[in-house]
Amino acid sequence: MERLAQEFGDRAAFRFVYIQEAHPSDGWQLESNRRAGIELPDPKELGERRQVAALCASRLGLTVPVLLDGMDNAVVRAYNAWPERLYVAARGGIIVYQGGKGPYGFQPEELRAFLREYVGAVAVPQRRKGGG
Repeated sequence: MERLAQEFGDRAAFRFVYIQEAHPSDGWQLESNRRAGIELPDPKELGERRQVAALCASRLGLTVPVLLDGMDNAVVRAYNAWPERLYVAARGGIIVYQGGKGPYGFQPEELRAFLREYVGAVAVPQRRKGGG
């Protein structure tokens, strides 16, 4: 997502929405998360979710703005976004692209192709013949 944001950020606004924890240590914890030292309990209040989201953004090195789903998980329910999913919304909030459920459903090249078609590729300046 970061590479796509760098490539298309001059033509599209990118946001990361932090939703409920997919693999909390007090729930369905993955062994791969344990090995990586990612052991976070499921936040019980918004302040805790905000802290976990900030930690996630820091560990992933996110430069795009991070938004936070509320404790009612309204974003998850409205967009069927659990465990994670990529969307493109047009002005007015109309969904024009919905990726598969992540992380295995992520198809960055598919999304890149969609964005090139939807917002256009960056025009590379042509060099003029004769020294320019």
